[in-house]
Amino acid sequence: APLGFFDPLGLLDGADQERFDRLRYVELKHGRICQLAFLGQITTRAGFRLPGDISYDGTKFSDIGEGWAGSLQVPVAGALQILAFVGFLELAVMKDVTGRESLLVTSVTEPLTLAGTLLMRRPSCRSVRSSSTTAVLL
Repeated sequence: APLGFFDPLGLLDGADQERFDRLRYVELKHGRICQLAFLGQITTRAGFRLPGDISYDGTKFSDIGEGWAGSLQVPVAGALQILAFVGFLELAVMKDVTGRESLLVTSVTEPLTLAGTLLMRRPSCRSVRSSSTTAVLL
């Protein structure tokens, strides 16, 4: 990276490689969630809506607005279903699996595999130790 290691809040002062790798993994996960949220936002603003009703009282998906205002228009039961589904994904699907290295993505430098089958190669990246913190060089 042109600027070298960037940690303006000092979150990694005295951190080890395992902590750095965990934060990098979480950042990738949250970045992917943000990408999906952005995709949902632009498709809704473009006028794409699911067909049918969002609730039994006759409210259609097309009646729900966009953005934050639209999220407040979702019926309470629907919002609770979304919350339960996201909770299920977080606790059961998108969790770290310890002891099963074939399923655990521990570093963005390693290829993504499932039970030994190569699914996707990670971008080339190397990390080096720099004084008390870890620097990432792309």
